[in-house]
Amino acid sequence: MIAYVLPAGLPGDQDFSGSAGMDFEVVNSIVVTRLGVFDDSSDGLKRTITARLWNRGDPTGPAEVASLIFSPEDPGELIGGSRLKPLSAPIRLEVGFQGTIATENYGAEEQMYNSFGGAVGTVDDGNGLLAFVGRGRYGNAGEFPAAEQGEGTPLAYGAGTFEFETGTPGHPGPTTVRVILPSEDAATTLAWEAVTKPALAGSYRIFRAFAADGAFQQIAEVTELTYHDSGLQNDSPVFYRVRTVGTQGEDGVDSKTVSGTPHAGRPGVAYLNPTNQPGNQVIMGSSVGMDFDVVKPVRVRRLGVFDENSDGLKTPLHAGLYDRASRTELAGLDFTLEDPGELIDGSRFKTLLQALPLQAGFQGTIVAWGYGATELIVNMYFGSDANLGLYDGGSLLFVGTSRYGAQGQFPGTPDVAVNQYAAGTFYFEPEAERPQITISFTAGKVILTWPGEGTLESTPSLAEPWQPVLGAASGTAVIPPTDCQFYRVKR
Repeated sequence: MIAYVLPAGLPGDQDFSGSAGMDFEVVNSIVVTRLGVFDDSSDGLKRTITARLWNRGDPTGPAEVASLIFSPEDPGELIGGSRLKPLSAPIRLEVGFQGTIATENYGAEEQMYNSFGGAVGTVDDGNGLLAFVGRGRYGNAGEFPAAEQGEGTPLAYGAGTFEFETGTPGHPGPTTVRVILPSEDAATTLAWEAVTKPALAGSYRIFRAFAADGAFQQIAEVTELTYHDSGLQNDSPVFYRVRTVGTQGEDGVDSKTVSGTPHAGRPGVAYLNPTNQPGNQVIMGSSVGMDFDVVKPVRVRRLGVFDENSDGLKTPLHAGLYDRASRTELAGLDFTLEDPGELIDGSRFKTLLQALPLQAGFQGTIVAWGYGATELIVNMYFGSDANLGLYDGGSLLFVGTSRYGAQGQFPGTPDVAVNQYAAGTFYFEPEAERPQITISFTAGKVILTWPGEGTLESTPSLAEPWQPVLGAASGTAVIPPTDCQFYRVKR
């Protein structure tokens, strides 16, 4: 693997002869085989460039581990936008090593590349062998580059790089684990990524604890990329790690710890706005919205709007719940100065004349408009410290998109965050899921099965009334009275 990969032909953009470096850390032992330097425009070196590998975590101060000289006469092998040369002997770096790869002596005729915070090129962590800590640094040539450039850009410079391989051949690296949302009743579902580097994972061991610093116990070993853990206590957090296992049983690496808190479906307000919260954006003639998906059926009973400072509305507002797929409003309410609705936390609510049922799979957007100079919204993009909350109730999934558009209609332009605005919101209650009925055929009979209680009903046509199938229970074999027959379970 090559740690910092730059595209071929990339031109340099900075005349800097000092030391420019990038920080990394070793998560699982590696062996460094080659060092590399950026080749401005990939057309051969015009200056002699030195690459240095530093141990910035040495207790006595940053220490040089290795260095190589790249000259116009001996530039090394061009790979992508960098030139690489082998070390006289490979260097093993152990877990916890804090490294910096640096170069020096770029100039006007051979410039380094400074991303200035932009993303050019890629990094390869060997599927978890390395961690790029998102920091560049600079200093005097021949010295450790002590001045930090800031965080958030793992590939700050087109300058140095290195080639490495795993220090434990045959052992897979770590995987990335996530908890599937929304929360489940007395259960948690995990999902993770397949691991193929530095070796193929043949299985995955799941470890569980009931405290972040508690004892993790193995509860399963699977070959799939998901695991459903049931029989848990609701409202108590559970912590997990997943360890990769090689195809011959070699221990890999544990993932980072993830946690989930199971709970039964319960009612609540989807978008939570704090009391007495000031706004920070004047929007005139605009609508703003936030997207959500329904994973388990709910019934929306109330719509709400953000009340800046919780001191009463200064302008009429409208809240609407839209079908995101068709961009049509399914329910809407007006909030006026004379009839502003009930203040709960930082939002005002009104009850729908008829509750709105939303089935699993529904894609929705809660929209609000009418805000202006006398009634501001909160837009988190502008750096507000507002503690805007989300509540899934075990039924909703917040899908990471907000949006804006013209007032009085669906806001069609996507924005950046899952909870971008204090504006519209809604109160919902969970509903019982529809029974999932399955059917099979045996010797002219049909066998219908479904979970839980319920009455089997039948009709020869959806235009005719449904009738109960007398004596039928889940698993009963029945003979259809007509060539075409419809069945359902009613609870």
